[in-house]
Amino acid sequence: MMPHYYYQNYQQHYNDSYDPYFPYYQQLSYRQYPPIDPGKFMVSAKNMKNLMNDASLLLAKMAGSRRFSLELMSSAQAADQKKIENMIKSTGVVLVPDVKYTPDGLILTFESGDKYQECCSLKLNLRWQ
Repeated sequence: MMPHYYYQNYQQHYNDSYDPYFPYYQQLSYRQYPPIDPGKFMVSAKNMKNLMNDASLLLAKMAGSRRFSLELMSSAQAADQKKIENMIKSTGVVLVPDVKYTPDGLILTFESGDKYQECCSLKLNLRWQ
């Protein structure tokens, strides 16, 4: 290990010497950022809350009804898109998610759509195997 006085000499030399990158670092500190308007962010948060409420309704039905879950899984395995959409609508959701199914489960994507200027989406991956 180096003696302490070597470190002091190095530190003194470094502080006194010219740093060729200093002007670049100085320019970064004066960078101009666009004005901040939290309006769209707040609207996105509000709309995400609506998506989460819809997802919560659907998840409550799936978790609470064995018959509903069994029927939904059977319809997904049979690729019966119409029946899946009707079952999801029957839970009381306002925005019906885009449904994709795999051999292992469902992928539900809730999107805000044109109604909320496409600000947000919520994706749920539910597995049954």
